[in-house]
Amino acid sequence: MTLDKRIEQVKPRRCDLFAEKYRKIEILGKGNFGQVFLAEEVATQKKVAIKVVDTKRFKNEDQKMHAENEKQVCKLFQKKIKHKHIVDVLDIAVFDKSIYFVLEYVNGGELYERIKQQGKISEPQAKRWFRELIEAVAHIHENGIVHRDLKPENVLVDKSGKIRLCDFGFGKIFEPNKLLDTYCGSPFYAAPEMVTSTPYRGPPVDMWSCGVILYAMLTGQLPFHCDTMPELFVKINLARYTEPSALSNQVLHLIKSLLCRNPKRRITAEGVLNHPWLNDQATNHQIKKMIRIPSAMSTTFKGHGYYKTKIRSSSYPTTFNIMSSSSSPTSTLPSPVISVGDEELASYSTPSSDQQKASKATRFLLNAISKKSQVAPSREKTRDSSRKGKD
Repeated sequence: MTLDKRIEQVKPRRCDLFAEKYRKIEILGKGNFGQVFLAEEVATQKKVAIKVVDTKRFKNEDQKMHAENEKQVCKLFQKKIKHKHIVDVLDIAVFDKSIYFVLEYVNGGELYERIKQQGKISEPQAKRWFRELIEAVAHIHENGIVHRDLKPENVLVDKSGKIRLCDFGFGKIFEPNKLLDTYCGSPFYAAPEMVTSTPYRGPPVDMWSCGVILYAMLTGQLPFHCDTMPELFVKINLARYTEPSALSNQVLHLIKSLLCRNPKRRITAEGVLNHPWLNDQATNHQIKKMIRIPSAMSTTFKGHGYYKTKIRSSSYPTTFNIMSSSSSPTSTLPSPVISVGDEELASYSTPSSDQQKASKATRFLLNAISKKSQVAPSREKTRDSSRKGKD
C-alpha cells in the first residue's frame, strides 16, 4: 500500500475546536478561503496558531486538491517527520466542511522582517540561518515532500534565534520518478521551470528558491527584479542576475550553484550542506578555481531596493495564484504576454511547443495579476491530460 493511500485512510476527527478546546485571541491573517487565528488551549493556556480553511468557498476541484495536498503533508508532520527547524503541526480536524490546522505558535517574526529592518544579514549570521533552513528543506525532500513556496515570509525566526520553516499551502507529496505540473509560489522566487510552464521535479524548484533567499539575505536585494512580469520571467528563464562584488567567492559559488538554469545540474540540499561556504573547507585558491565568473557577470552590483520598499505590500503580486491587493506592478502594465518568438526565449522552445508555451505563459501571468489572496490556490491546468506525472 502506498504512503498516499495510507494517509487517505486516516480520516480527520470531526469537532468544533473553538467550542471544545481552544479560545480565539485574535486574527493573524485572512484569505479568500479562510483565516489564521492566534488561539489559546483552554486546558493548558498554551498559545497556538490555527489555520481554518473553509472548503465551502472552493469554486472548483483544483482548489479542493490543493487543500487535500496541504492536509496530507500536515498529517505527515503531525505523525512522523517532525524537525527542529520546521513549525510543528499539533492537530488537524474537520468540522462543518472547514479544515482546522493547529500549529505551533512561533512568536519571533519572519525572516523577511529581519532583512527589511537590518537592510541585509551579515555573512556569519546568514551562514547559520541558511544552514538551518537547508537542514529543514533537506528533511522534507528526504521524506518525499516539496514546499514550492520558499521565501523569507515563510521562514520564521523564533525567540531563541533559530529558523523555523512554515506554511505548506503549496506543499506536495511527490514521487521521485514523476513530474509535477502545478505552477505556484512567488514569481520573484520561482525557478525557470515554473515561469516557462515546464513539467518539473519538486526538489530542484525548492533549491532555486533557496538561492534567491540567500541572495536576498546577504544583499537586501532580489537577484531577479523588473518593472513588468514578462521581463521578470525572461530574466529568470535566462538565470540573468548580477553578482555582488562585495560577497566572498565561496558564497558566490553557492548562489551560482543554486541559481542554475538546468534543474539537473542545480545543487541539492545535501550538496549545500556539504558546500565549503557552510563548512569552511576550501582555501581561497580552491574557491577561485571552482568559481569562474564571466566578465559580463562580474560588474558592480546595482540592484533594486526590494527590502526597502516592501514589495509584499505594494502592487506586485507575491505569488502566481495568490495576490496581495492591486492588479499591476506599474500604473500602466504592458500586455501580460511573453513572446516566445523573441531571440532570448526561442532557443529554449521547440517549434511544436512554442504556441502552447506562449499560451501557458500568458495564462500564468494573467493569474498573477488578477487573483486576490486565497488560502488554497487554484491550479494551472495542462493541455495534455494524458501526460504522465500529473500533479
